[in-house]
Amino acid sequence: MTIPGGFLRTVGLALVSFGTMVRVAPAEYTPRAPSAWTVPRSTPAAVTPAPRRRLPGRILVGSRAQRFQLREPVRLPSNPFMGTIVELREIQQAAPVHPRVRWAFTPWTHVDLGYTSLTTMTWTAEGDSDGDFRLRGVDLAAGVRLHNETPVTPYASAAVIWYRPRFERNGRWAHGFRGNERGVQAYYDWLAAGRPEWPNDGYERHLDVDPNAFGLALCGGVELQLGDRWSMEVYARHVRVSVHAHFTLQFYGELFRDYGRFVFPHDHTAAGAVLAYRF
Repeated sequence: MTIPGGFLRTVGLALVSFGTMVRVAPAEYTPRAPSAWTVPRSTPAAVTPAPRRRLPGRILVGSRAQRFQLREPVRLPSNPFMGTIVELREIQQAAPVHPRVRWAFTPWTHVDLGYTSLTTMTWTAEGDSDGDFRLRGVDLAAGVRLHNETPVTPYASAAVIWYRPRFERNGRWAHGFRGNERGVQAYYDWLAAGRPEWPNDGYERHLDVDPNAFGLALCGGVELQLGDRWSMEVYARHVRVSVHAHFTLQFYGELFRDYGRFVFPHDHTAAGAVLAYRF
């Protein structure tokens, strides 16, 4: 049997067409899930240190020197401070340098913390001293400033002062030696003998001051900038404070007479200067 050539040609064309239809298309690429072995290591980011926290504003550390004048230094003998004490005399320190720290937390406000001191000497109608008052303490002030574009800044402040007062007795007065020539000589003889116990028949005067005294102050001043870091101030302030004391007479350590309590006003006006360095 002879197969016609046309038939073979037809079958061949049909097979070629079928092969074209059933050709498998290339599969679409599906990425593999990453693993610890295939993921490249990332470069760690540079660690930026946290900024240091600083108090806002400026911190000024300095020292101040001042002189003061009592508001009521003298009384009449008919109205003494106590006994025959008619005067309180200012004792100005030779080097009255007191530390002070100022925190100017805004251009218009500040807070001050400083050390302060005050010394006065009692003076009697007979021209003698019974002893000295010494007040030492700290003051805390809050102030407002007139901020401007010039190097000069006026300011005003109000302060609370905590004093620790004490009374240093004059030894001759404390042991009852008189102020005349004979009494003074007896006192010096006692000192020369080595201060034996119970001089002058055990006579003792005691003026015991209260351990705390609180004062109030109003201050006004001007701050002058001397450069980027240094500044100088001049100021004046008025302080109200009193020392309360208890006066007793003893013999051989036993209470003989209680004279009661007395008030020694130490209201004063002070003027001073401050040299400060800004941090």
